[in-house]
Amino acid sequence: MMKTKHPQFIQFLIIVLGVLIITIPAYALPFRIEGAIGIWNHDPNGMINYNGDDVELNNDLALSDRSDMNIWIRVEHPVPMLPDIKIQYTPIKVKDSNTSNRQFIFGGHPFDNAVRSEMEMDIIDVQLYNHLPLLQMASLKSLDVTYGMNFRFLNANAFIEEIQTVDARSRSFSTPLAMLCAGFRIAPVSSFSLVGDFQGTAYSGNHWYDVTAEVQVAPLNEHLFLGIGYRYQDFKIDDVQEVTSDQTMQGWFAELGFRFE
Repeated sequence: MMKTKHPQFIQFLIIVLGVLIITIPAYALPFRIEGAIGIWNHDPNGMINYNGDDVELNNDLALSDRSDMNIWIRVEHPVPMLPDIKIQYTPIKVKDSNTSNRQFIFGGHPFDNAVRSEMEMDIIDVQLYNHLPLLQMASLKSLDVTYGMNFRFLNANAFIEEIQTVDARSRSFSTPLAMLCAGFRIAPVSSFSLVGDFQGTAYSGNHWYDVTAEVQVAPLNEHLFLGIGYRYQDFKIDDVQEVTSDQTMQGWFAELGFRFE
């Protein structure tokens, strides 16, 4: 399900992260800033339907796990009542060739031979959040709980082609989503953190849940960290621009990040 890339957006975020890591001394900031670049190995499961049958990603299209990039940056400031912000970009792409074991209809066209398929999603998240009052102070900054809103922008495309006849059908669509978000950070020492993040929405037969759990360690430098975690997404899109999809996507990820405060 999916299509559209944002190379300029990716390049901009990578340049910003690089400049910040190299140039910002710790004492120069009255606020906290952090970010990371990582790799997520995700395994798609579920179905997609575009003017036809429910097409199974695994059985009908043989789509399986793949690794894609993930990049994010966060800014937290001392201004009361003004929310902090996190921006994240997650491009997802899975593709494969397969001899279908049944005939199915996609885009009003029957497919019953060897097919080539490609599913893409570009996800941009803009998260605005606040901190549970006084918790950081009471715990000496070892515990932090956040809550707020996430605005998700989805661009997607699904493409299926019959190899022998070169008959193909594709469908692109985009939709914004408003999601509740919550998170926590447990950091008993400066070199170790346990981080969790939840984003979710449900309305009119649609839902999207996105959960992340991560361990971050900074063994050599307090401003650079390594993260290892697991991300799980469960989403259902019900007849959005003629597309219905019910899928899960999950897997391990690793990232390299920086932190100044």
